[in-house]
Order: sequence, then C-alpha cells, then structure tokens
Amino acid sequence: MSCNLHLVGIIICRNGSRKYPPHLVEVEAIQHRTTQIFHKVYFPDDTDEVKGEISLSLSRLFLSLFPFSLSLCLSLAPVLYLMSVSQTLTEMLCVSPQAFEVESSTKAKDFCQNISTRLMLKAAEGFSLFVKISDKVISVPEGDFFFDFVRHLTDWIKKARPAKESTVPSLTYQVFFMKKLWTHTVPGKDQMADSIFHYYQELPKYLRGYHKCSRDEVLQLAALIYRVKFEDDKSHFPSIPKILKELVPQDLIRQLSPDDWKRSVVAYYNKQAGKSREEAKLTFLKIIYKWPTFGSAFFEVKQTTEPNYPEILLIVINKHGVSLIDPKTKDILTTHPFTKISNWSSGNTYFHITIGNLVRGSKLLCETSLVTAASVHWGEGREGKQSCMVRALALRSRDLGKFPYSTHAPVNSSK
Repeated sequence: MSCNLHLVGIIICRNGSRKYPPHLVEVEAIQHRTTQIFHKVYFPDDTDEVKGEISLSLSRLFLSLFPFSLSLCLSLAPVLYLMSVSQTLTEMLCVSPQAFEVESSTKAKDFCQNISTRLMLKAAEGFSLFVKISDKVISVPEGDFFFDFVRHLTDWIKKARPAKESTVPSLTYQVFFMKKLWTHTVPGKDQMADSIFHYYQELPKYLRGYHKCSRDEVLQLAALIYRVKFEDDKSHFPSIPKILKELVPQDLIRQLSPDDWKRSVVAYYNKQAGKSREEAKLTFLKIIYKWPTFGSAFFEVKQTTEPNYPEILLIVINKHGVSLIDPKTKDILTTHPFTKISNWSSGNTYFHITIGNLVRGSKLLCETSLVTAASVHWGEGREGKQSCMVRALALRSRDLGKFPYSTHAPVNSSK
C-alpha cells in the first residue's frame, strides 16, 4: 500500500513528472521495503564529524557527498556567475556530513531548502547542490529532480567508460552543498552561512593569490586564519614558518623570511586577543568583502587579440560582471557588465566574447588547452530587469571532461 501511495504521489506531483527511470538507490529502497532514502551531505566547515565516502552498492542506501573543495562546475545552469569549483575542492578537506531524506519527487531546489532549514540558514538563496562522480563535479540545476539528474549522470559516465565484459561498473557518487551565487552576500548578515560556507569557500581563493591586498591586510588575515585553526592555542607559533602556505597568499610568501612572517603574524595575533574562532571568521570575511573581487570566480587564460593586455590574464566573474585582471599586479584592467556582453562562442580550446555592439564592439579571444565551456547567467530576478547569458571559460580539474548537461562545443549565442 505504501508503495502504491508513493507511486501515486510521484505521478500527480505538482512539480511535474520524472524524465528518467528510477536510480539504483530508489530500486534498492523498494527492494528493502522502504521508501526512505537518506543522503549524507557534506559541508565546507571543519567540524569533526564523520568523514569519508560511501560506495554505491546493493547493500547501502546511505550515500555520501564529496568533501568540499571547489572543483570546476561543468554545468552551471541558471546561476548568477560561474564559481571556480576547480582547485578549491581539493583544498577543503574537513567536512561535516549530515543525513537528509530524499524522495523520488524531490527536486534540487527542495533539497537545498531542506538543508538550509536544518542548518538554520537565513535563506537558501544562492546555495546549490553539486554531485561528484568519477573525476567530474557538476552543479545540479534547481529545477531538476535530484534522482533524475544523478541517474542521467551515472548513465552517461557508464557509456563514456564502458566496462569490461561480464563486469558491472561500480560508481561512487557524492553530493555536497555550497554557496554558488554571491549577489546579496554580506558578511554578518547570516552568521551560520558565514561560519559554515563563506569563510571556507573564500579562503582557498585568497591563498591562491587572486586578490590584490596590502601587507597590513595580509598580516591581519594570516593572524585570523591562525586563530580559526588553533583559536587560543599558542603552542603552534614555532610551526608558523612551516604552514605559511595555509596562512599567506602563495605569491607573497617570498616577500619576507619565514622568521619575519612568524614574528609579524604573532604580533597581529596578540592584537586580536579575546577573539573567538567564529569572530575571527567574520572579521576575515569583512576584510575581504571590501575588495572588488570578493565572491568571484577566477580563471587563468591566454588571450591573443588585445595587444594592450598581458598575454596571460585572469578572467574574473562576479556580480559586477566580467573583469580582466593582470595576474602579476592583480590590477583590474577592465570590467564589462553582463548587459554589455552581446555575443559569445566557445569550443574545446577557445572562448570568444564580444563586448558592445555586434558590428563595432570589441572582441576578446582566449585560448587554453584545458578548458570546458560553462554557462553563466546574470539575472535581476525579483527586480524584473532583463537578463543576459554569457559564456566563460572554466579550467578543467585534471581530467575533467564534458557532460551532456553542460554546453557542447562549438556553441554561440547573442543577446
């Protein structure tokens, strides 16, 4: 009877009908005479809870999600701007999983709302689910049924990598939850989001040296990062020279000797006496929030059309639009609002964008041997303003390939 009621619920679901057959996990649940399926979701904070991955097998109904580290999102469906998921996921190793019930009729948007409610976030706006399977990390479109997306993804992986005869390919997939849209993000507005997500997502980008900052800011931030790591424990001071990569942007480490860094960081740490770990996170965010590159996605590309720009550029995507940055000086060379981007085209090894009028507008051609095209959607939503679609390059994380949900190259679009 419960199965029949469950089936009826799916059929008459106001959210529409499923597009793909049930996922193996759904089948296993029915075989075990239960309709309850729990997904273990991981977050980027570093609390000490269960860590690890759980393989998809006939005896397991609990699926784990991936430890947070922003690997590139190949499918960016409708989002404000592309998030550089690529190198970050590998740098956020501590995670705190929780189990959430997922039904066959659960859409990604509902899943996100459930997680947001459990975590007591002020709102689910800007957050997204990501699925990691094999070597790919892909954003789940909010309008998709969760298990439809996973089923389609696993089927595609199996077809792309056929198993040997008489061997059933075993795929482990993992799900994680993180902030993707930063339009209205203001440090201090949602303390839970700051503590669990914002700090840990912005930290890797800062340490990779993408932001332009002063020496004083670097020392302040290093002391705050130390306090988040060790709080009031000063016993790790002697180890500061060994963990500079975890405290200071990688391109600035050689500006001082290890001992000078230690002395300066300790001095700034002592000035912050009495701060708690959570207060240190918030202070860190408030400092970098002042920068025009806060909440951005960063992509290193080679441009071949503009002689006045360096050959190697950082393409930065955030709420302001698409900016070009000199990776050496960190100076913003120019910023193009999304409304000024009139045309784009992309392929496996290039990205072509037209700014301004289609006839007289300027064009920028970027190249790299390790790229995938990803959609970026700029929309004003509730304000009712027009939106436009742009394309941006996303560096592949090692062996990342294309997935049907992402754009096939070559593609092009106009405003």
